[in-house]
Amino acid sequence: MNVRALLTAGEQLREGQAALMRGGKPDELRRAEESERRALSALMDAGRHLVDGEATLRKLEATLRAAAVEPEARDLLERGRVTKDLVPSGFGLAGMPPPTGKRRAPSKKKENGAATERDRRRLAEAREKLQEARKRAREAEREADRARKELARAEEQVTQLQRSNR
Repeated sequence: MNVRALLTAGEQLREGQAALMRGGKPDELRRAEESERRALSALMDAGRHLVDGEATLRKLEATLRAAAVEPEARDLLERGRVTKDLVPSGFGLAGMPPPTGKRRAPSKKKENGAATERDRRRLAEAREKLQEARKRAREAEREADRARKELARAEEQVTQLQRSNR
């Protein structure tokens, strides 16, 4: 496991995002994204053997992603002081300089209303589906936690009964 590779890739990712926002080319950002993916993938492969389920693995992934791009989370990981799950906020652009250059004028193609309204409806539907999926995921995680606790109780009960039968 190489946490340093992830932290380095996260720093490159932040620098690439900043360069892109200043009008730079996306090549640096793409390379940084690929480096982050490789480092995260290696850490996740190693983490698979240390955790007890897919939900825990997803939490580990979110924590590592947060540590890659967010200064406070990065500091905690560097010092070995991560004590709770971390969630990356936004796109990891906090503290970035504002973009330079002129803004483009808005496209006039979709000002006609019908296309814009259709897009708004589709976006609202997609957001609703996302909310529902998140809710189902949280419920599934809670159910998995309950099942793990029930399993632990059952294992403890079997162990106690085996001890008493000796």
